[in-house]
Amino acid sequence: GRLAEVGTVEQVLFAPVSAAGRVLSKHILPPPPDGVGEGAVTLTYFGEVVYSDALSAAVQGLQARFSVLSGQVSHLKSGPYGHMIVDMAGPDRAEALARLRARGVSVTEAVQ
Repeated sequence: GRLAEVGTVEQVLFAPVSAAGRVLSKHILPPPPDGVGEGAVTLTYFGEVVYSDALSAAVQGLQARFSVLSGQVSHLKSGPYGHMIVDMAGPDRAEALARLRARGVSVTEAVQ
């Protein structure tokens, strides 16, 4: 078989376009744990943001809270990447998620 996607390693593994790429990605990143609620989001991030305070900074001063359900940090040749599943709640949830995106964190709903 042939898997043909064009992009950086990060793009191909964590934001695949093809069906084959999505299958490969499922083997790289763990699935959400059983029983996650509707407020759960998957966060994927690369480079320096891995070691930053992005999550706590995102909720600072807002009426939003988070609970880490699972997570991991690993390394590719191009640098570190992180993957977390968090439950995010509160009236300012959307603003907190926007702040994460502004720092380069990929945010997707964990329950689809």
